[in-house]
Amino acid sequence: MDEVKNPDLLSYLPAIYQEQAEKETPLRALLFIFDHVFSEVEKIIDKIDTYFDPSLTSTSADKGGRDFLSWLASWVALKLDEGWSEGKKRYLIQNAAQLYRYRGTLQGLKHMLDQFLDIKVDIREWSWPQGMEIGKHSAIGIDTFLAERPNLDHCFEIIWRPPSRDIKPELEKKIRSLIDLEKPAHTKCYLYLEFPEKQPSQPRAMIIGIVSTIGSCYIDQEVRSERRV
Repeated sequence: MDEVKNPDLLSYLPAIYQEQAEKETPLRALLFIFDHVFSEVEKIIDKIDTYFDPSLTSTSADKGGRDFLSWLASWVALKLDEGWSEGKKRYLIQNAAQLYRYRGTLQGLKHMLDQFLDIKVDIREWSWPQGMEIGKHSAIGIDTFLAERPNLDHCFEIIWRPPSRDIKPELEKKIRSLIDLEKPAHTKCYLYLEFPEKQPSQPRAMIIGIVSTIGSCYIDQEVRSERRV
């Protein structure tokens, strides 16, 4: 019979039984069974700290499809996104408590959007869209609308400059959801998407009914207009 792997089992027995266990006896066979059953459990207990360490815990799913990384995320009220890399998941779990300390602040909101969704934003405090302004964008339903002027003490704007207009609706939904979770509860936030504009290669004269963009089409700083039928 194989040797008893864990000598500690013998140390718990009285001396007279320890002598018997060193020979081929039923007692030795019984100790072998206990050693075989509990050795794996002891290995898990010896490294139990790794299960609670976000940087070391396993990502392998159990029979129920759950893994320890997702389980640890639930401890800090963090829902993992499948699109995140493993390194990002571990970082956010490990630093969740620290990040929550800045919840509701300008620094915290910027950092959350950067870490969770990989987007850089500018934030204007005590600000709200003022409606149509000559020389700026005035798109109906985007930055021009009819509404009562809010209390600016409780308002702020977030300006995001995406590289293109091709934005997935799921991403915009995630951005708005994250802002709602992280902003102060008593505040109002306006998310403004500032897209890169295509500028004309050469200045052209204003032509009524064809090209007439104030502030963009001009010649020698003198506005000219031409009506063509």
